[in-house]
Amino acid sequence: IDENSAKTPPSEGSASDVSDQLASLLGLPSLSSPVEKDLAALRVVITNIDEIKGELSLKKLFAFENAYYGKLINVVETFQGEIDHFDGASALLVFGRLLQLDNHHEAARGASFALRRLLTSDLDGTLPKDVKVHVKVALAAGQAIAGPVGMDYRKVYTVFGGPVDQLPGMLQKAEDGEIVVDSKGFKELREVEGIHQDGDMVYLPLGVEYTPPVDSEDDDEVDEPDEHTEPKAKSKAKKKKKKKKK
Repeated sequence: IDENSAKTPPSEGSASDVSDQLASLLGLPSLSSPVEKDLAALRVVITNIDEIKGELSLKKLFAFENAYYGKLINVVETFQGEIDHFDGASALLVFGRLLQLDNHHEAARGASFALRRLLTSDLDGTLPKDVKVHVKVALAAGQAIAGPVGMDYRKVYTVFGGPVDQLPGMLQKAEDGEIVVDSKGFKELREVEGIHQDGDMVYLPLGVEYTPPVDSEDDDEVDEPDEHTEPKAKSKAKKKKKKKKK
């Protein structure tokens, strides 16, 4: 291969053509042009990844990373999100980018709590008993740009701007185990007991959870909890109602 031919991209079957054909088959919008969308994004990071690497052989580290990625897949399938980026220690998940959801804020909120619970478990027994996974999760929503980045014959469909750009800075201010949320898009989390606030930022320490209000029609129905559902939590609003009844 000479120098000129190596620099010449393919003339047929460009990435844009193929991606648009695939999007059409799946009933998705065009993937070849950037579009501004209202979406929700969360970033999760394992903060003690260096400690974990020091405890595991390469083979066991590979098993750990597969277990980690498997948890991500479980969550995005349950809450209908997408994995935009995964680097072994952190991941970026987006909701409402390609899949049209009834409420992408609700989906992202549920995913953030589910991820924290799943990743602070034993990750399918891939770690020694004395090693625990420490995570932080950042969650935000708003207008962002979704579109292809790269050369015509090799592109990555990604998202940037708005809430996505907020997440790294939010994580820096969070403690291990916390979910930090830009509450402008998630005002209901301001009412959860056990949080602390700094302006619009809401911090939910490990063990502090949120459960959406249940419609009165469904009060008699009891669902068995599973690893993806958001567990019960007291909110300030609910507590006030109980005091009034007394």
